[in-house]
Amino acid sequence: MSIWLLTGFASLLLRLLLWTQRRSVSGSARLRHPAVYVFWHGEHQLLLPWARGERVVLLTSASRDGRMLSRLLAFLGVSTRTGSSTRGGLLALRTLERCLSRGQSVGIALDGPRGPRGVAKLGALILARRAGVALVGLRAEATRVWRFSSWDALELAKPFARVQLRVMAPLYLGAELTRAQLESIAQGLAERMKSGKASASLDSHGARRGAGGGRRGARESRRSY
Repeated sequence: MSIWLLTGFASLLLRLLLWTQRRSVSGSARLRHPAVYVFWHGEHQLLLPWARGERVVLLTSASRDGRMLSRLLAFLGVSTRTGSSTRGGLLALRTLERCLSRGQSVGIALDGPRGPRGVAKLGALILARRAGVALVGLRAEATRVWRFSSWDALELAKPFARVQLRVMAPLYLGAELTRAQLESIAQGLAERMKSGKASASLDSHGARRGAGGGRRGARESRRSY
């Protein structure tokens, strides 16, 4: 059986699984402009319906597993770009920067393409700063999951589970920020994402939260997806 047939069959099973689940999103209101969304490895499956609905382009690894994931996501209607946000990642960042310039939001694992899981990397922050767009943290949880023994502890929501997506307040990174400041911001964002707090300020790290000006980043909302 060809890899395309296997991928198509897997995507059909996943579609059926997603159809049984109930999902909601809360936190900061939907942005009117493109942004760089970051999430943890292992939670990306929980984000797929949201990414498809919001037309967010996801960065997948250039590895064999990453290419297989890209094929699966294509069957599900989720756009992807292949590359690494760290090792040799300049081309990948430029590709995502072009997406942002065309008005498309992008999604990257904050802990990079290869982990370690839960350890923040700078690729997404550098991209958001270069493109002059918001950096937004995401946290997804489900009431019932299968948790795999992979390095990223991949989570797959079980049938009829309730999936909750929490959207953090958008951050805007000035061009004047140093690498040390970016590392401090990344650490602060990682702590917020791990704790699930959506509105804690990172002003002390040099980033500023969005508010007003039509950005709608500071207002709370709750909706299904």
